[in-house]
Amino acid sequence: MFCIQKDGNSPTENEDIYKSNEENLLFALADGAADAVYSRRWATLLADNFINNPFEIGKTQEIFIDWLEPLQIQWRTEINWGDLRWYVEEKARRGAFSTFLGLRITGTQFGEIVDSVAIGDTCLFIIHDNNITSMFPVIKVSDFSNTTPLLCSYERYNTKIQRYLQTFRANVTRGDLIILATDAFAKWILEDSQGGRRTWSHIQNMNQIEFEELITRLRESKKIRNDDTTAACIYLE
Repeated sequence: MFCIQKDGNSPTENEDIYKSNEENLLFALADGAADAVYSRRWATLLADNFINNPFEIGKTQEIFIDWLEPLQIQWRTEINWGDLRWYVEEKARRGAFSTFLGLRITGTQFGEIVDSVAIGDTCLFIIHDNNITSMFPVIKVSDFSNTTPLLCSYERYNTKIQRYLQTFRANVTRGDLIILATDAFAKWILEDSQGGRRTWSHIQNMNQIEFEELITRLRESKKIRNDDTTAACIYLE
């Protein structure tokens, strides 16, 4: 997993959260909204809970709100409300926001199946024979925007969230590569692939320092916007 914070911020201000449970082949990536407060913690709760307490993705519409409720309660109870300045409290009362992508890989007698659930523009790519064969949930560059749907830490702002929840299933085989990426990097991968370039062939062999150097170059050349940037590569061997 590679991750770098927005220029001008410290690593502790990075609100991208990646978690994995490799024993059970569960992976999650959440991108907390920087314009809200305590979004990093909210993103952490979402990702942690998925890899430790996953729900059946095929039944997302029926059970997701119930799965979300204890996380919303935990987020609120962790805040020391009495110590907040009035303007921080005001923002906290509006809640924290985050994208969310959960992924489960299941082995069957016929091969592996990928199941994923998402809200927002945190994406996964499936690379087969050095080509993108699937992308989820965003499939066009023009679909990346500043108005992506987000999960809120308050129930009252999630009343219409189920219409934006998306699920995905695909078959994968040994040798395939799965990439999870937050929006800035996901958009660049898609744009680059449309130009005939196979960005992933370089990403999968990078180390953290090389990733940071790549993101710095992309930011300086205005090819990606200055934002927290995370990518995780999952190899099927």
